[in-house]
Amino acid sequence: MEREFLQLDVWDQFTAGEAEAIARALAHCLPPPWAFDSVAYHQMGDQARQVAFFTWNEARFALVPGGAVTLGVGPEARAEVVARHAQEWEEAHEDYRASYPTLPDYLDLCLAPERCVVLKPFLIELTSSPYRERREPRPPDGPSPRPPDRLRTTMSEGGMMIDVYSCPMAPEAIEAELAAGGFRLPAPDEWEHACAAGSRSVWRWGNSLPPEDGYSILRQPNAFGLTIAHETYCDEICSPPLTWRGGDGGCSSCGGEAQLAIILVLAAAYRDPEQALSAAPPEEPRTRVLHSPRVRRAFSLPPDCLD
Repeated sequence: MEREFLQLDVWDQFTAGEAEAIARALAHCLPPPWAFDSVAYHQMGDQARQVAFFTWNEARFALVPGGAVTLGVGPEARAEVVARHAQEWEEAHEDYRASYPTLPDYLDLCLAPERCVVLKPFLIELTSSPYRERREPRPPDGPSPRPPDRLRTTMSEGGMMIDVYSCPMAPEAIEAELAAGGFRLPAPDEWEHACAAGSRSVWRWGNSLPPEDGYSILRQPNAFGLTIAHETYCDEICSPPLTWRGGDGGCSSCGGEAQLAIILVLAAAYRDPEQALSAAPPEEPRTRVLHSPRVRRAFSLPPDCLD
């Protein structure tokens, strides 16, 4: 069992000074170039705590305490969402109500059930980013500098046109490259815990959609100091098993879904059966190629930090 101070229910009792003392001691267990950065107070919804931050070169990571934590969405939170949004759900699907699930059925389909899991504490990157993205200048009157693997977009930086390419990669290649640097992908339960940050509501801020003029809350750091599940286009990969989390690639937004369906994909416990990437059966190798997947690096604490 991990030290008690790295369990979420214990960590939440610490003052800023106590959290900093523990974080500085923890930094001595980490290999270079890891270093202690700071401790800061973060709050969202019903969750508030001191968060310890570390750096790896110029990248910043947050300590996510573990222990026995509750994930998924329970019946009370689901019922509250239904009570608040059932009418607008019915109005949004009035033209094809017979072929579309009711809101309770839709929530049951898309939200993982409430469950208790035991997680080790870990470090996780504050933001996700497109993996292996390249930016190359384009000659003013010439073609692109190289045949692209996949041309994602063209933009202007400082008056110079830039071609942005995404690099197709197999999941195993991404995992191998991360492992070479000591990192890994977060497991789905770890990602969900990091996103919910201890909240038992459907979204990390509560059980209601944000007001139309208040969507800035999506980009605010959560109670673990993470910018996460803030844009439906920015889905991230987790493994094992290999799954998408934190978005649906923009499918709901582009498909003209009801606002509730769009924001639901940002719930920590959201599962989209059509978007999930399940690992292939043992007898079949995984051959899926990912184009510019978004990755949020995770780091397992060394054993001597947990004894």
